[in-house]
Amino acid sequence: MAEDLVKTINKLKQERYLGAIIFGNPLCGKTTYIKNFISKHSDLKLFYLDAQELFVKHKKPEKLLTIPPKEFVEWIQQIVEEKTEKKVDAVFLDHIDSLYNIWSQQKQNEYISRRALRIEKAAFEIPIITIIQSDSAIEKIYNEQSSDLLKRIIKFNELIHL
Repeated sequence: MAEDLVKTINKLKQERYLGAIIFGNPLCGKTTYIKNFISKHSDLKLFYLDAQELFVKHKKPEKLLTIPPKEFVEWIQQIVEEKTEKKVDAVFLDHIDSLYNIWSQQKQNEYISRRALRIEKAAFEIPIITIIQSDSAIEKIYNEQSSDLLKRIIKFNELIHL
């Protein structure tokens, strides 16, 4: 079934947990799709963050190599708060693969199952949608999610074409 990203964002804003994941194969057009989606939906206040650019610009990039998932999400939230002056409907966090891929399996699982999906509305009121490459842990959680609930993990090829 095709997933409507606008509906997903609007549903996320009503939920207790504000995280979602869009995943797909490398170089399949995820970034281009998201950037086009943002430009075509000027009615929504959407914010794009390229994690890889943030890593390159960081004063101490070696520190990022050891950052745990919880602190990473808190750092992203702080950046969003600093860079946005107005209420934002959603944040797209792209290219976290460079960090995700060097984390241990335990940290990867923590990020996917807890940090990326379970962003507490009471702590941070903006949905964060992580854009990431496919891997077995993401595929497993994707396959286990209930079809009658809000889909929080979406395969890139299931998104409605722009």
